[in-house]
Amino acid sequence: VWTWRAARRLPLWLLRPETDAMRRAMSETWKRVSARVIASRMRAIAGVDAAAALQSCCQPMLYIASSYDGIVPLRNAAEVARLRPSVQRVTIDGAHLAMFTNPGAAAQAIAQFIASCHQAVTVPREYRRALS
Repeated sequence: VWTWRAARRLPLWLLRPETDAMRRAMSETWKRVSARVIASRMRAIAGVDAAAALQSCCQPMLYIASSYDGIVPLRNAAEVARLRPSVQRVTIDGAHLAMFTNPGAAAQAIAQFIASCHQAVTVPREYRRALS
C-alpha cells in the first residue's frame, strides 16, 4: 500500500520545471535512497503510535499542517489536538511538504510560536538575578 502511495506521488514532482527547487531536492533524494528504503521508511512511520508521548509531553507543541496535503490529511491534526488540547495548530498553504514549498509561511508560523512560548515562560525568582 505505501509503495503504491509513494509511486502515485512520484509524477507530481516530476511535472515541475527542471529548475524547481522541490524537483531538484526530490530527484537528489531518489538518487541517494532506493525505492525499497523509502517504502520501508513509510511502513515504519505507519506503525508508529505517538499517542502516549503526545499526552505525557509537557513542552509547548506546534503542529504545522499543509492546506491540501494528500499524504498527511488534516484529520491527523485534529487527532493530535484531541490527544493534546494545548497544541497550537497552524495550516499553511500548500500540498505535502508545504514547509519546503512555502517556507515564508512556515517560518512565520514557527517564529510566532517561539515568540508565544518565550512570552509564556516564567523564570523562577532565584534565577532572575543571574539573567539580568
